[in-house]
Parts: sequence; C-alpha cells; structure tokens
Amino acid sequence: MQPKVLQVVGYQNSGKTTLVTLLINLFSDLGFQVGSVKHHGHKTPLEKVVGDKDSDKHRRAGAQGTLVVSPNELYFTASIEEQSLEKYIEGFRAFGYEQVIVEGFKRESFPKVVMVRREDPVTMIDMFTNVYAVVTETKEQQKLFSQKGYISIFREDRDEIVNWVREQVT
Repeated sequence: MQPKVLQVVGYQNSGKTTLVTLLINLFSDLGFQVGSVKHHGHKTPLEKVVGDKDSDKHRRAGAQGTLVVSPNELYFTASIEEQSLEKYIEGFRAFGYEQVIVEGFKRESFPKVVMVRREDPVTMIDMFTNVYAVVTETKEQQKLFSQKGYISIFREDRDEIVNWVREQVT
C-alpha cells in the first residue's frame, strides 16, 4: 500500500517546520504510522545525528551507506545522487507507513499546504501545483486567499488547522 503524502511548502521562516511537527503529532495521535521527509536544499553537509560513533568510522573508512539498528529503531545515512521524492517515499512503504509528511520539495506534485509569510505576494501561490490549503500569517491574507478560492487558514488558529486535517483523513 502506498502511503498518503502531504507536502508543506513555503519560503524560509514561514512556519513549515512548526506545522510539520503539528501534523506529525496529529497523525500519530490518530493512530497512523507517520514518516517525514525534510528537503535540505543547500550544498552544505547535513548535521550528524549519530555523532562520533562506529557508524561514522564506517563512513570514514569508505562505506557509502551505514545502517544503525537497535531493537526499536534504525538510522540510515548514505552518500547518494539526488533522487525523486517518490523514491524516498517508497522507502517508507517498505516499513508500512500510512502517512508521509514532506517539508519542502516545492516543485513536486503531491497535495500541498502552502505557508505564506506576511511579506509574500498573493501571486506566489501560482508557482505551486496541487494546493489543498493555504496557511497565512495575517487575517488579511487569509481573506485574500479565500476570495481566490483556496481553503485558507490563519496560522495562529491551530484548532482550525487540526480540524481541517482531521476532515481530510476521515
């Protein structure tokens, strides 16, 4: 079974990570197995999660990928050529995940929630495909996007965000 995917996109400091963590908590509370994908759009190295451990020694020795496994979790890191988002999501399917929340990957075509900052022009929405909802920083923006025909939610109204997400999954 292919997991359902919901993307959260927007410019830097628009509240994407805050919304992603809210969605992960919500889907988990609803009983879903949830995975997440975070796009790191910079050429700078990713921060090490494991630290100076045996797996890092394996990498320094030349391993292209390492998998650290404990009885209840795993950590995988690899040197890769960038793949499609669909390829990354396929990995979650192998572990039975039902929902994947994606932060970033603006150009992909999965259902999206677009985060809009105060300074973002209303026309920015035109750069995205498959927009399901817009989360705005101001009430004025919320009204503008609603008038354009989008489901528009004020960012500070977490109850409305939660209710909207629940409607989508039930």
